Amino acid sequence: MKTLIIGLAVLLMTACSNKKPDDVVAVKVGDEYYQVDDSASRSLEGKTEDKVVCKRRIVTGSHRKEKICTTQAQLDRERAAAEKVMDENRSFENRKIIQEHRGN
Repeated sequence: MKTLIIGLAVLLMTACSNKKPDDVVAVKVGDEYYQVDDSASRSLEGKTEDKVVCKRRIVTGSHRKEKICTTQAQLDRERAAAEKVMDENRSFENRKIIQEHRGN
C-alpha cells in the first residue's frame, strides 16, 4: 500500500510538469535566480525579439517577494489591464455618487 501511494505521488508530480528538458526555467542575475514566465522563455529561446525584464514583486496577501522574469510587452499589457479595471471602478463609483445626489 505504501509503495502504491509513493508511486502515485511520483506519477502525479511528473505528470504536472509541462516543461521540456531544454526549456528555460530560471535566469541568474547576479547571485540570485529568477523564475521565467512563458513569454520570457520564448524570448530567451530566440523565438521573439522582446526585451526580458527581471524584478521582484510582492505577492498579494503576503509580505514575501517573488523573483520573476517577463517581457516588457507582457508588463505593458498587465499595466494596461490594471488601469482599465481602475477606470471602470472609478466610473462606477462616480455614477453611484451622482445617483445618490439625485435621490435615486
